[in-house]
Amino acid sequence: MRYIKNMILNFLLKKVKDDFNAKRYSAEIKKLNWVLLLNPIAFNYGLRGAVYRQLGKFDKAIQDYTTAIKLEPDNDEYYYNRASIYHDNYEYDFAINDYTKAISLKPEDDGYILYRAQAYDNKGEFEIAIKEYDKVIQMNPSEIESYIGKGICLGSLKKYEEAIESFDTGIKVDSNATELYVNKGIALGSLKKYEESFVNFDKALQLDKNNCYAYYNRAYNYSEMDKFSEALTDLNKALEINPEYSIVYRLRGHIYSELKEKDKALSDYEKAIELGEIGIEEFIAQLKEF
Repeated sequence: MRYIKNMILNFLLKKVKDDFNAKRYSAEIKKLNWVLLLNPIAFNYGLRGAVYRQLGKFDKAIQDYTTAIKLEPDNDEYYYNRASIYHDNYEYDFAINDYTKAISLKPEDDGYILYRAQAYDNKGEFEIAIKEYDKVIQMNPSEIESYIGKGICLGSLKKYEEAIESFDTGIKVDSNATELYVNKGIALGSLKKYEESFVNFDKALQLDKNNCYAYYNRAYNYSEMDKFSEALTDLNKALEINPEYSIVYRLRGHIYSELKEKDKALSDYEKAIELGEIGIEEFIAQLKEF
C-alpha cells in the first residue's frame, strides 16, 4: 500500500513540476491539493504557497506558509517567504517580524538583513534602515543594494553629502551599477549642484540608454533651472521607454503650465491621475480658472 501511495505521489509531483515550468498554476494547485491529502508535510505546503503567490492569492499563500512554519518552525526559508509576501503587500511590521525570525535561524545570511533593512526603509524608519544597511556592508562589502539603500535613506533625511559618500563607495565596488549614478545625480541635484548631477545622469545613460529614471531625474533638474526645452526632451524620452511612468506626466504638466500651454498641461495632469498620481486636482482647478 505504501509503495502505491509513493508511486502516486511521485507521479503527482512530476506533473506539478511540469505545470510549474509551463506556468499552468491553476492546474498545479489542483494536483498539490491531492499531494497534501496524501502527504501533508511542511515542504508541500511551502510548494503550494509559492504557487498561490504566483496566482496573486496572497492570503492563501500566507496561510500555507503559516502551516509550514507550524510543522517545521526552524526552517528559515518559510519565514522569509512569508515575509516577502507581507513586504510586497506593504505590511512592513509583519515582514520585519518574519525577517527577524529568519535572521535568528540563519544569522550568517546577509540577504535576510538586507530585506529587513529595505522593509524599515519602505516604512520610513530611515535611521534604523541605515544601521541595517551598514550591517550588510560589514558582512558583504560587494552587496551594491546596501550602498544604494543607505544612500537613499540618507537623502530622505536630507543628509545629501553623506548620501553621495555612500553612492561613491558603491561605485568603487561596481563602477557599472547604473542605479548608483542615478541616485548620486539626485542627491547632487538636491544640493543644486546641477552640472555635477548631469555628469552622473549622463554616465547612467551611457551604461543603460533606456534608463527612464535617469531621463526623468535629469529632466527634473533641468526644470529647476528653468531649462524647459531640455526637460521636455528628457521627459518625452522617458515616456517612450515607459508610457505608464505617472510622475513624468505630472512634471510635464507642470512645465506645460509654466509655458502657458493649458490644454497640454490639463491632458498630462489627467493622465497622471489616471495612472495613480495624487494631489493634482488643485493644479487642474487653477488652470481651469484662467
